[in-house]
Amino acid sequence: MSLMDNRALDFTSKMDDLAFADIGRALQLVLSHTPAQYITHYIVTESVVEGAVADYLNPDEKHVQTLTMLKGYRENALPLPPYKISLEDMQRFIYRWLENVEYGIEPDIDGDCEPGYRLFTDCWGEAGGFHNGVIAVQPVWAMLGK
Repeated sequence: MSLMDNRALDFTSKMDDLAFADIGRALQLVLSHTPAQYITHYIVTESVVEGAVADYLNPDEKHVQTLTMLKGYRENALPLPPYKISLEDMQRFIYRWLENVEYGIEPDIDGDCEPGYRLFTDCWGEAGGFHNGVIAVQPVWAMLGK
């Protein structure tokens, strides 16, 4: 049986009571279609935020820290504990990172913004621009209506 690796996920939400569970559901979905069923390393890079919030930011405000969970080593990547971590461990790791990362300038919109996050993959089994990336996470402002 071949695994389909050209699916993509892009989910944005606010850091609320559902965030921890939503991160777990995204990980379940991604890991069920990933040849390596566990994540061994992570890397934090600076990259451009995309999506609706990007339309409200100046070009110099669009760069944010991006956490990418990796299957295997990559230059400058840091190892996770040397054992197969559980889904809940990965959830907790991502959630805690989001609680402690810099969010940048809040967009000036006609409405409210709250700290949020973007979980995403690229096509062909990649994430965060890395061939061995499994899922990437960015702190973004969740834009709410009035």
